[in-house]
Amino acid sequence: MVMAACSRPYGTNQPDALVAPDAAPAEPADGGIAPDGAAPDGPPVVEPTGDAATDASVEPATPPASLIAWYRFEETAGGGAANSGSVGNELDGVVGAGAMQGVPGKVGKAARFNGSAQSLVTIATHPMFDVTTALTVEAWIRPDAVSAPAGIVSKVASSQFGGFLLRESTPLRVFAGLCRTDGICSTPAAPDNSLVPNTWVHLALTYNGTNVVLLINGTTTSSSSNPGSVGANTLNLQIGSDEFGGFVGDIDEVKIWTVVRTNPEICADLGGKYVVTCTP
Repeated sequence: MVMAACSRPYGTNQPDALVAPDAAPAEPADGGIAPDGAAPDGPPVVEPTGDAATDASVEPATPPASLIAWYRFEETAGGGAANSGSVGNELDGVVGAGAMQGVPGKVGKAARFNGSAQSLVTIATHPMFDVTTALTVEAWIRPDAVSAPAGIVSKVASSQFGGFLLRESTPLRVFAGLCRTDGICSTPAAPDNSLVPNTWVHLALTYNGTNVVLLINGTTTSSSSNPGSVGANTLNLQIGSDEFGGFVGDIDEVKIWTVVRTNPEICADLGGKYVVTCTP
């Protein structure tokens, strides 16, 4: 595990110091955040079988209160991304000019991103996104190609800590990030080659107040310790991009919970609906 105490904005001398998970897992000299080294071996990504446009009716009609944000990207017109989570339209998103909803997804429809600066979904900052001691972030992704770095879900930046992220990196992997407002960050990373272009994969980040865990298709691939309340920032939540790069491909079923979803819960969910083999 690597935890870097960042006394100034990351990347002052090396702009991508925080977000270079392909670099050696060591603390950067400029105070940036390097990912925790993932184990050399990890569970392979298992391609979920079945129709890509799985019937969305398998989801509950009324989301639990802990599922505060849920972006399904079912809209085919207009510039909004509706929040189907418990908080409702307070957390609706705005779709940028370079993103397109309503394309075939893992569950019903998805959003497609082209990597450009305007290819993202933006959700205005909200107190519900402030992480205390419990968090789960989930997303289905299908990358066209893997480039580094590319934001998937992000609410943290070099200018403000106290947030979380899921990010694509090279070589063909992903990492999670959770940063406290005091600059202490943990970034567990998946093994190399854990992503396959043009293949749907489920990602999850969980935090229980002590441990940050990254799961791929319901199986833990890496974890690290970062005890304490994460805190808050005033950044907007972004899907499909962050300050260092934009995602190229499709994203579906982004969910943010105020509880820790356990491995068995995630496995039961994925295995029951998408025929994914995972290890609780």
